[in-house]
Amino acid sequence: MDVGYELYGQVLQKYVKDGTVAYLALRASPEELDKYLSWLAHTDPDALGTTEERLSFWINAYNAFVLKGVLDTLPERPADMAGYSVKKVKGFFTHRKFVVGGRSYSLDDIENDVLRSMFKDPRVHFSIVCASESCPVLQSKAFRAGDIQSRLDEATKRFFASENRFKIDRENKVVYLSPIFRWFKKDFEQAKGSLYDFIADYLENEEDRAFIKKGDFTIEYLEYDWSLNIR
Repeated sequence: MDVGYELYGQVLQKYVKDGTVAYLALRASPEELDKYLSWLAHTDPDALGTTEERLSFWINAYNAFVLKGVLDTLPERPADMAGYSVKKVKGFFTHRKFVVGGRSYSLDDIENDVLRSMFKDPRVHFSIVCASESCPVLQSKAFRAGDIQSRLDEATKRFFASENRFKIDRENKVVYLSPIFRWFKKDFEQAKGSLYDFIADYLENEEDRAFIKKGDFTIEYLEYDWSLNIR
């Protein structure tokens, strides 16, 4: 496992900063990413010993495949990149295939059939990325089994700390949520009993937690910005 983590970690350290990615530089020097993808293709995740190892393996794999998907579909000329987003790439999440342990998966396969179905941990939604401004922040180091629980907590809290993804308007009794909470509402309810209980658990401010738990507000969903997280 260390080989895979080291390869992917080097990619993240070199090309990711504050959640943005130097895609052009990565495309010019993709050797480490390609080696990691080859490692994924020949590694059986079912042979990993613990749930934490398998979970970190799949989160890393998903995020690396998103990077590869962008590199494969990004226009060649920088002048043509304005307006690019993965949302506009036909089949980006559903039809592009990547190999793990000799089996082919789409990004949707990994998200829904592996991460959501097998692990049932909604914090995953704040750790996998979609190469877009409104998605969770791509972290600059690989997930590892030893600290994955704290890393998942940190990623979730960081998501709620961003006003572009979560905001409370007490005066008008409105809570603004990322569409992620609409798309995957059942995941949060199954984990904590209610969406509000899940949210409250990851808010740093005590007044915010009390406001959410009371439930006396309406929900509005923020517009999702699919602009590429490029730097």
